[in-house]
Amino acid sequence: MQCNAYRCGQLPIGLRRDSLGSYTGWSAGFPVSSSCRSADGTDLVATRWQRAPFVVEPFGNGSSPTFPCQTFELDPTTNQLAILEEVQQYHIADIKNASFCTGSWSALTQTEQAAIWTAGLSAGYRYAPAAVDVQIAPAARTGRRFRVTTQWSNTGTTPTYTRWQIEFRARPQRNAAGLPSAPWQPAARFVSAADLRKVLPGSTAVFGDEFVLPKDVLPGSYELDVRVLDAPRYLKPMQLSLANALGDGYYVLGTIQVPNDDRRDGR
Repeated sequence: MQCNAYRCGQLPIGLRRDSLGSYTGWSAGFPVSSSCRSADGTDLVATRWQRAPFVVEPFGNGSSPTFPCQTFELDPTTNQLAILEEVQQYHIADIKNASFCTGSWSALTQTEQAAIWTAGLSAGYRYAPAAVDVQIAPAARTGRRFRVTTQWSNTGTTPTYTRWQIEFRARPQRNAAGLPSAPWQPAARFVSAADLRKVLPGSTAVFGDEFVLPKDVLPGSYELDVRVLDAPRYLKPMQLSLANALGDGYYVLGTIQVPNDDRRDGR
């Protein structure tokens, strides 16, 4: 049997559904109203967001009398807009932004505008390294070992569904003028083996990486940065839930110290 990407699960198929913002249509019908009506089938639909994206279109785009403007229905049990509850409850990855029935942004009330912004910002993943621990071992014949233990958090509604590449960078610390303290010293880059797909919403995961510092990395203070790259370089670097963003997709994590050690050449 020939193995293609879909059959082998490399590109798992997600879900698409209309009627985001409809309290009755979602809360009463999903996932029972899907074509998978067995207990196993409904469980499969309800948990599909863990492996593949769930994308939606707002309810009632006003294109005909059959679909009047109904995007902003209330949940009668909480008196909250259903569109906000459903993004969290059903782990929405993406919301179509061109089907709101008012015709223009200015025609929306401030409450409706805020609901759309909040729904869009809440959907999808939101990663950040919550804690980073760095240990640099004394130099040996195999080189100076550099261990990074990172606790990643995800405060979004979904995981990522593709494999991203986490890259750390150690570069000479900058002085008060913003210039590298040792401009001749090259930055060292290290690729992590961590897989962010394993960090589900509301959870954290700890990953440990061990690297070897290049021999041309001299003792001294270094800034430790991190960025998350699309391996084929088709997408821009991932936006992390961090401050201190740099222009090249990196975020500053802090300062590390490479100690002076007479054994750095294996002596």
